[in-house]
This record gives sequence, C-alpha cells and structure tokens, in this order.
Amino acid sequence: PCYIGENVKIANSVIGPYTSVEEGAEIVNSLVRKSIIQQDSRLIYANLNNSMVGKSAKVEGKVSDISISDFSTMH
Repeated sequence: PCYIGENVKIANSVIGPYTSVEEGAEIVNSLVRKSIIQQDSRLIYANLNNSMVGKSAKVEGKVSDISISDFSTMH
C-alpha cells in the first residue's frame, strides 16, 4: 500500500511498498520503500528504505535509511 499526494511528479522510479509521498514532491530515477516523503521534497537518484525526508528537503545520490529535517539538502 502507498499514498501519493496531489501534484507529485514521479519519473523512472519505483515507489512502495508502505510509502507515503506528500503533495508537490518530485521523485526521479529513484527507488523508495517503507518511507515518508514530505511535501515539496525532491529525490534524484536516491535509493531509500525505512527513511523520512522532511518538507522541502532535497536528496541526491544513492542513500539508504536516512532521516533528514525540513529544508535540508543531502548529496
């Protein structure tokens, strides 16, 4: 089961299982499992599992099992 909010952009990515993607998020070339992606976040080439990405945060590159706060950037 997954939740995908409004105005979410997903390209070349796999989402789920057990994942929530909030409104306005963008996920590109990524794999996201068992995670919460909050509003207006951006994931590019990310591999996330059991993770939490805060509002308006940006994750770029291969990363796994993270928790980052709002307005953070991780390369």
